Amino acid sequence: MKKLLFVNALARPKEVSRTWQLCDAYISSFLEKHPEYELEELVLYERGVNCYSVEEINRRAELIANKKYDDPMFDMAWQFAGADAIVVGAPYWDLSFPAVLKAYVEAVCVNGITFHYTASGAEGLSKFSTMVYLTTSGGNNGDKKFGADYMEAVAHFLGKGEYKEAAAYGLDIIGNDVETILARAKEEVSSL
Repeated sequence: MKKLLFVNALARPKEVSRTWQLCDAYISSFLEKHPEYELEELVLYERGVNCYSVEEINRRAELIANKKYDDPMFDMAWQFAGADAIVVGAPYWDLSFPAVLKAYVEAVCVNGITFHYTASGAEGLSKFSTMVYLTTSGGNNGDKKFGADYMEAVAHFLGKGEYKEAAAYGLDIIGNDVETILARAKEEVSSL
């Protein structure tokens, strides 16, 4: 069975998270359209994903240099590399996304697992056919979508699959119809 990996960078519970609503709409639609897939969810806050310490950075570099990719330090990289499709859900925080998502990206960017170097530069090794990034924001971000732009770069760096994104903006602006904004965004994600 194929795997849809849901990288969950949502700190708030389902009942109050607007980003959760988008993720749920996308995942439900995707699995309905693609019954050959099963969902595998990685909840970053529960997994305890953190920035590496100096000791961990040095250990990681040594493991990579010695091609010891079976170390548990690389479990998330293998999971990412092996996913057939990926959806990343994260709110728009502090001009991009929660720090836990950046720490996750650092953990999955492993030379020899998710990418490698060739004579012409880096080449992605991850097999996903599609990577989707979903976010919500209280304000209107205009062209300041640093989180989505970053995740697009990650997708192109680590794989050859298609990148898509969707968002619901302006959810905290006084006078905006939040339910209408969310309904439109859910329709959009259901058609991705």
